[in-house]
Amino acid sequence: MEIEMIDPGFYDELRAYVARHMVKNERHNHTLQPTEVVHEALLRLSLHKGAFANPAHLRATGIRAAHQVLVDYARQRSAQKRGGQRDRTTLVDGHAIQEELSLDILDLEAALDKLGARWPRQREVALLRLWCMTGKEIGQVLGIQDSTVKTHWQFARAFLRRELGDREEAEER
Repeated sequence: MEIEMIDPGFYDELRAYVARHMVKNERHNHTLQPTEVVHEALLRLSLHKGAFANPAHLRATGIRAAHQVLVDYARQRSAQKRGGQRDRTTLVDGHAIQEELSLDILDLEAALDKLGARWPRQREVALLRLWCMTGKEIGQVLGIQDSTVKTHWQFARAFLRRELGDREEAEER
């Protein structure tokens, strides 16, 4: 599936993923709009070399691009001389996390990177799951069974809770 041949519904689907993620996870006065994030993500996707194996692979690549747009935006805001305070966000995975965790998107990215340094597959599962992809979709993208996705997600979720909980406890001290 070449980027020029993306189904027109993909734009709407990616925008829905981004909007749902941003509504759940970003502060209410976020200056980026979902449309801007999707446009930037699609631009990054257009630079992607090679074909996509299936529609789920395309969605996952789009989600990774949109996630990176938000991370890059947060890093840019954090680096500003004035007004660069780090913004807090609420992370809720509607499928699996029961309670809300208040965290910074850069803290989340750092925790995901730490997870990925030792367990790259679990990082991918966590990233895609947090962006509301189903276990079946993730399994298609990564070429693994649904049960393996579930096991990887349970491990990644526990790891992220520990990592992010430690950061919150350190900030409270």
